[in-house]
Amino acid sequence: MIRHTKILLAALGALGALAGSSVSLARDNMCMANDKRVPDKSTTCRYGTLWVCDKGEWKSLEAKCSS
Repeated sequence: MIRHTKILLAALGALGALAGSSVSLARDNMCMANDKRVPDKSTTCRYGTLWVCDKGEWKSLEAKCSS
């Protein structure tokens, strides 16, 4: 029983760390692209569509582009 509790607490701690890192990225308005942080309002072309970093989240501009 104690072993299961330790595993559960470790998993919850890891989940909390992941959630905290996502919140900190959103707080400073940075987005992730190719394992790098990019500033707010950065744009990229993905899958033939233009995307913009908007307050820490990628949003489609629904405009066609070529990579």
